[in-house]
Amino acid sequence: MHNRHNGANQRWRIVYVDQFKEQKKGLIEEFGLFANRPFFIRSRLPNHRMAECHGNHDVRQRRWRKNETGQQWVFDPTMKVIRSKKWNNRVLEV
Repeated sequence: MHNRHNGANQRWRIVYVDQFKEQKKGLIEEFGLFANRPFFIRSRLPNHRMAECHGNHDVRQRRWRKNETGQQWVFDPTMKVIRSKKWNNRVLEV
C-alpha cells in the first residue's frame, strides 16, 4: 500500500470474462459497470496481472489463469459492491 501518486501501478481497467478485451463503457452509468456480469481487474502495467482473491481474505496480483474464479469479480447493484466470484460472501474493499 502506498499513498496516491497516480502511477501505472495504481491504475486498473475492468475486463469482462466473456469479452477478454478492455471494456470502456458500462451499462450502469453511475458506476460504469454491468450488473452481475463477471469481470477481471487487470493491471495497466506491462505484465497485465490480474487482481486475485487469495485464501478468502487477501487480494494479490497474479498472472491470468484460465477458469480461475478467484480472478473474477461481479458488481452487485443492490448492495453497490464488487464481490469475489469465488467467495460470494467476500467484498472488495479499496
